[in-house]
Amino acid sequence: GDPILASDIKLPLFKNKAAAETVTNNAVLQNDDDFVLTLAVGTYSIKLWLHAFLTAWTAADIKTAWANTGTMTSLGRSCFGPAIATTTADDGNMRSTGHALATSVGYGLEATSTAVVCEELMISVTVAGTLTLQWAQNTATAGVGTTCSTASRIMVTEIEDL
Repeated sequence: GDPILASDIKLPLFKNKAAAETVTNNAVLQNDDDFVLTLAVGTYSIKLWLHAFLTAWTAADIKTAWANTGTMTSLGRSCFGPAIATTTADDGNMRSTGHALATSVGYGLEATSTAVVCEELMISVTVAGTLTLQWAQNTATAGVGTTCSTASRIMVTEIEDL
């Protein structure tokens, strides 16, 4: 094959959440305030690290999905994080599953430790548009907040087939 030249390497784009964001008593997916990506035609590797916790111990948890405009095809969405049945973010009870972009994926949270949800996407864009992280409580719970902290971040790298 052809050699990979330094000029072929594209630097990743990186963004942290600007402010903590909390959803209370709501299981309807809403657009994240910060993670809205404008993508040109091309192929992208996208990595999300969502640091999340509950303001009190309940089964509120969190769920995520992705919405888009333009024409985007998922070449893979890999989801890793605490399973819904988790009672502590430190216990190793994890999910590792693959899903379509718009599929709602639930993760377990707790109030004493911040859990980390990792999602990795491969996206082919044939008509430019936006890709937006959506999230909500997995189970609407009055008086309890599900919070995504400023440690949450996303990295986007445009890639090409080898």
